Amino acid sequence: MSLPTLTRVLIGLCCFSTLLRLLLYWRYPANELVQCVLLPCHLEGLAMGSWLAIRYRQGPWKIDKKLLSAMVLALGIVSLGTAAWSGYFNRTAFNRTIGFLIAPVWFTCIILWLIEFRGSRQSAWLRGPVLQYMGKVSYAAYLFHWPAANVLTAGLAFLGLQRFDNGIIRLTLIFVMTFGLAALSWQWFEKPLFLLKDRLFPDARLARRPDL
Repeated sequence: MSLPTLTRVLIGLCCFSTLLRLLLYWRYPANELVQCVLLPCHLEGLAMGSWLAIRYRQGPWKIDKKLLSAMVLALGIVSLGTAAWSGYFNRTAFNRTIGFLIAPVWFTCIILWLIEFRGSRQSAWLRGPVLQYMGKVSYAAYLFHWPAANVLTAGLAFLGLQRFDNGIIRLTLIFVMTFGLAALSWQWFEKPLFLLKDRLFPDARLARRPDL
């Protein structure tokens, strides 16, 4: 399949997911989770990521870095602005339909920016220890963010503090809980498993070295 044809297919997947979310909202407006959990509703990230990977395998890609930086900034303003407008809540009508398209487009541009600016002065701040640690525990954070949100809602309701379960306060609390749980998971579960792997299955190349 040629790159132009593949590009059209992947764009079609993005359009399909957006239209499917709109159709599901029209048909089931009271179901707040269907767009969140149905895989065909989230093909944008997969399609755009695949397109980036395939495009870079075709050879050098000349990109106007100033224009790319401006796009990242503009899309960031749009994405964060619409998130604030919708109350930082993924179950609003806007986020369940159009919001799930804006975020993947923005993050695709961020990944493209990181590729183009890797090793440069502009991306030096991303190589700091705090962000590197957050990257290390990011998969656990992905797994924990939804349970953390549900536990937070239940806990605040139990304590009679529902006023904190909305907007930027709720988002901040979820962020802190999520990365706190991810850090504990890394320290007491993932890291010991990595060390156990090295003990049970040592690198054969190291085992053959006479000086070890």
